[in-house]
Amino acid sequence: MPDTLIVQTERISLRKFSDEDAPFIIQLLNSKGWLDFIGNRNVNTTEDALNYLNKSIYSGYNDNGFGLWKVTLNDGGVPIGMCGLLKRADLPASDIGFAFLPEYIGKGFGQEASKAVLQIASEKFKLDEILAITDPANTKSIELLIKSGFGFNKSVPMHEGKETLLLFSNRISHDDEAKINLITSRFYAVFDNRNNKGPHLDLLRELCYEYVSIFKYAFNTTECFSLDSFIPPRKKILTDGTLSDFTEKELTSHLQIENNLAVRTSQYIKSGILNGRNFETKGTKFLNFVRANSQWKLVSILWEDDEQ
Repeated sequence: MPDTLIVQTERISLRKFSDEDAPFIIQLLNSKGWLDFIGNRNVNTTEDALNYLNKSIYSGYNDNGFGLWKVTLNDGGVPIGMCGLLKRADLPASDIGFAFLPEYIGKGFGQEASKAVLQIASEKFKLDEILAITDPANTKSIELLIKSGFGFNKSVPMHEGKETLLLFSNRISHDDEAKINLITSRFYAVFDNRNNKGPHLDLLRELCYEYVSIFKYAFNTTECFSLDSFIPPRKKILTDGTLSDFTEKELTSHLQIENNLAVRTSQYIKSGILNGRNFETKGTKFLNFVRANSQWKLVSILWEDDEQ
């Protein structure tokens, strides 16, 4: 397949991938960001890379007329990532996808590429809505989507329900409610240790104020935690095999926002394998938020599991 130019911007070009890009595919798919947030695709040889190109890249070009395109620097033609459009069977509209080598993240290349792809989606392919999915722990990806005009929609099960990802849309405004919904979805996701991709408990330090108060009510007793006392023991049981295949999600919620304060009442369900035995528990959480300097964060968390 020829190396075909799709679009050129001030600093970068988007081109169709070709078989000659196999070495770069191996490099990108084994970079830390890809492995942490997308997952190991076991692409280690030229043959693996060519198979990936045929199944995951060229198929999009052939079936939809679009796909993931190689992002290269105009100065020297160095490949730095991929960005483009996908059509997944489990999403109701086409979505934007992107991945960059670590040394090129945080330099504006992702936003430049995304802007070009969104323009192509609208002008060439007449797509009214573009979706995006990302790992709840991928802060850089979330920031890029918001800067590119996407608003958070909801958490969605993907890959046959084996993991939960965040769904964004370019037709949703990232208002206060969407911001709090996003924090809540990321909060529930930090404990997920399925698929060897979690947990991400240190993300709580980003979602919460430093002096957040955490309370657990059980058996007529209230335990109180700081982040420093809450994170380590939970990280231990979620990583040492005590608690595996763990997931927690919100079933229903009620959100009240008053000026710079907000409270969310959540009914949740959590399940996993604890000490070798399957379990499932429901309960209630109260999540309290404060907005300071235009940024919402958790200031207190209170939960109680239902009696078994």
